[in-house]
Amino acid sequence: MPKSVSFVVFVVFIVFVVFVVFDYHSSMSFLKNLFLVFLIIFLSSSLIRNIFDYQKKMEFYKKYQEELRQEKKKKLTLQTEILKKTDPFELEKTIRDKLNLSQPGELSVILPEKTPTPTQITPTPLPNWQQWLNLFH
Repeated sequence: MPKSVSFVVFVVFIVFVVFVVFDYHSSMSFLKNLFLVFLIIFLSSSLIRNIFDYQKKMEFYKKYQEELRQEKKKKLTLQTEILKKTDPFELEKTIRDKLNLSQPGELSVILPEKTPTPTQITPTPLPNWQQWLNLFH
């Protein structure tokens, strides 16, 4: 609830309490009534402040829960990567691929890199009228 709305609710509540206290307890002394009103104001303001603090703390908690979830996901990814890099079969495969080595009895196929074929660019011929104009100039 926004602070302006809660403030309005608070003021309406205080006015209601003041009317109720002064109306039903007219025999009480003025100081007792005043003390009771201030006590109610203090308690209700404390309650509203605690509600706002609770909302802020819940937002903080949700934000850090999301960060924790992301960090756990990152941790799992890193652990998987570590397992891949320390696996002897993966390590052997990586070394063989980088050094272009093969095991005995294994057949290696080397494909040539694809090179672009050069194409000759033919100029577009000039229009006939421009060829005739160039002929007489």
